[in-house]
Amino acid sequence: MTNKKHEPAHPSIVGCWTMVEAWDMNDPGKPGKSYPWGNPPLGYWVYDSAGNVSVQISLNPPLSNLGDSWWTATPPPVSDMVDSFNNYMAYFGTYTVDYKGGTVTHIVTTDVLRQYTGTSQARPFKIVNGELLIGDGTTYLRRFKRVA
Repeated sequence: MTNKKHEPAHPSIVGCWTMVEAWDMNDPGKPGKSYPWGNPPLGYWVYDSAGNVSVQISLNPPLSNLGDSWWTATPPPVSDMVDSFNNYMAYFGTYTVDYKGGTVTHIVTTDVLRQYTGTSQARPFKIVNGELLIGDGTTYLRRFKRVA
């Protein structure tokens, strides 16, 4: 009898993933392919084994340093705060995975702009050659590499 290594039926989504590509097709006012977070984007999506998810995405290149004015009695100018919020997306919550159907659903506890708070965000996904691909590959795609 030979000893065969058991391979899982589906590669696991569990881990920390860094964004290496993020594009959308035909956003309003942007015909064709656009890169909403820069090319390449900046971001981490983390799926832990307990079912928690954390998503953070920043525009690349990131905004210039605003100094320590966020943490002092004198707040930064409102325009700097608006720019900062418009160039960063973050949320956390839990997730479920339908490996057979190819869907990951984020159940969002809260997010920085309150757009997704209390919602379920279902996304098509697959893992190909060790890369996590989220999106339908036609209208949008988020491509990730696993962080060691």
